[in-house]
Amino acid sequence: MGYDVDNDGKYVINKKEAFIVRKIYEIFLRGYGYGKIAEELNNHGSRT
Repeated sequence: MGYDVDNDGKYVINKKEAFIVRKIYEIFLRGYGYGKIAEELNNHGSRT
């Protein structure tokens, strides 16, 4: 999640997914676990 593979087989950032990955780490670094992370993502329309 957060990357796609281009025609040359190289990783490129998927901006939409990368935003979600950053959000997950942001919440985690605030000390919250899986439940709170899932709740936050669901509240913002990102289904887990």
